[in-house]
Amino acid sequence: FERTWCEVKKIFKFVLFQLQKILLIISYTFFSFFIKRVPDLWIVGVEEVAAYVQNIGKMLEPSFTVSFSKNKFYNFQYSFSLPSRILLTKLFLNLYSPILLGYLMNKSDRFFYVWHTGFLIDGCDGRKFEFSFLKKKKKTVCCLFVGNDIRSPKLALESARNMDLEITASYYDLVAPYRLKESYEKHKKLIASSADEFADIVFNAPIDQISYLKKPTYPCFYVYPDEAFVRRDAKFLDLSIIKILHAPSSPIVKGSQIVRAAIKKLRVEGYQFIYTELIGIPNERVLELLRESHIVLNEFYAFVPGFFGIEAMASHCALVTSGDPH
Repeated sequence: FERTWCEVKKIFKFVLFQLQKILLIISYTFFSFFIKRVPDLWIVGVEEVAAYVQNIGKMLEPSFTVSFSKNKFYNFQYSFSLPSRILLTKLFLNLYSPILLGYLMNKSDRFFYVWHTGFLIDGCDGRKFEFSFLKKKKKTVCCLFVGNDIRSPKLALESARNMDLEITASYYDLVAPYRLKESYEKHKKLIASSADEFADIVFNAPIDQISYLKKPTYPCFYVYPDEAFVRRDAKFLDLSIIKILHAPSSPIVKGSQIVRAAIKKLRVEGYQFIYTELIGIPNERVLELLRESHIVLNEFYAFVPGFFGIEAMASHCALVTSGDPH
């Protein structure tokens, strides 16, 4: 029964994907008659990760930001996000998103994609049809990859063995075993292939996010508001009790197990400090604690600092994390 149900879902997904293609073509043609293009407008989306959609949207103003899923850490407002009150939300999104893309293609010539998802169903062709349709209409396509969206577990594990290191992917068998399946690896190849063929510019961390991308890529970048960078010298005047903060989005792959071991050892040795660990807490609360913390422990199996590390440094904390461009 389970195998039959999987086959039924695949067929349904394929049919829905074909319907999305038709809706996109109809939508683009329909809106072309009366929608005016907005000069220099950027479309930024479609998945919020580490506040990239929000912050890139502000950086590239004028912009139209899109987020099809709600990130539990943030409460941002976007130009378009799916109202939670809509019944059958996922089905509605699958039918509405190609219409929205057709509309936006008539408003803008510039599309900035964060993460591996697009306006059409993820997983069918790695965005190949979507990107090809954009390029046929002479649109600029930018891709920013930020982690598991492009990282190949197979290549990452091979690289880790060669360097004799533990990395994020070393713990996939515990926290995300589906990422070790051949179907997952095949999907990463499709995503890389469509970016290689159609994207005008690709941002990626080639070591930390080792992938099947073949074209030259630009380094990943961090975007954070200027006003969030605040010196807080006063909190370092009294160091009688040091405050240490660790706020992993995914504890095991961020290295929380070695953080806890280090904290326990320091306490056994008699050091006095306040250690706070936050998991699944809204970003606003994390930022509050950053303002009064002295030391922040971020992630320890990566080769680039995570976004939480940027927030920590902007809040004038000493950051301990892993990072090695080589």
